[in-house]
Amino acid sequence: AKPHTPIMTVTRCSTHGSSRSVITKAKTTARKLQSKAAKSAHLSQFFKNYKCDEKELDPLHFCLLDTVASLLSPSASVLYPGCHRHVTPSLFFTRVTYVDSDAKLRPFFADEAMQAWVQQNKKFLAPAELQFSCQDFGKPFPAQIGAAGEFDLMISASAGIVSTLCCKYLKPRTGLLLVSDAHFDAKEAFLHPHLYEPVAFWDGQELQHDVSCLAAQFHVVTKGDRSKQARPITKEQLAECTAGRPRGKWSFKEKDARPMFYLFRRR
Repeated sequence: AKPHTPIMTVTRCSTHGSSRSVITKAKTTARKLQSKAAKSAHLSQFFKNYKCDEKELDPLHFCLLDTVASLLSPSASVLYPGCHRHVTPSLFFTRVTYVDSDAKLRPFFADEAMQAWVQQNKKFLAPAELQFSCQDFGKPFPAQIGAAGEFDLMISASAGIVSTLCCKYLKPRTGLLLVSDAHFDAKEAFLHPHLYEPVAFWDGQELQHDVSCLAAQFHVVTKGDRSKQARPITKEQLAECTAGRPRGKWSFKEKDARPMFYLFRRR
């Protein structure tokens, strides 16, 4: 999605006080680590999956995660269901619990080169703690993963519907959900107001907290409606998306330019 014109400056990338300096540091970090990546097939795969090269490190998520980290305490606990190989959060959060049902990811998370890469490039002083659990996040978690109400932040990024399935693991009233709408999970959270309160959307550079503009991101125009008036998406319309119906056959139209990432707070 194309970034929106900023409405209200609320939060910038925090590592050096500006988005530009954070992105520059990301490029420097990526250049430094190419030789290490070459020594580890697992680390090389991470660089490939998240479009890292000698110029940029995880360009889609780096600045976003840095900004979200600035909203939480350094000791915040993070849950990442459906994580795949995406360990970038461990550069910004001291304790991240990764959950994925793909058993092929076990060697990646056990890889010493990957773990060393995280420890050498984390943005905090304490040791980074990475825990990986190979299981379906749609099923109840064993005690060693985490208890209900334990986590300060949950990340949902292109893993299907995570928000409602794993909501109970977030701290009530303070726990944050960072969610991508690539698989319509931001819409799912929006349609469960008893579980989540929308907080902000990411415009590509900053978090925007403007309430009216935030709500408008989930408004759609029903095809055939002569008024062309945008209204909040319904559960029935969301079901068209999650059922795999082609976008051109949806009964509604979305805005052409809309954010990909959103921040919600658990009720």
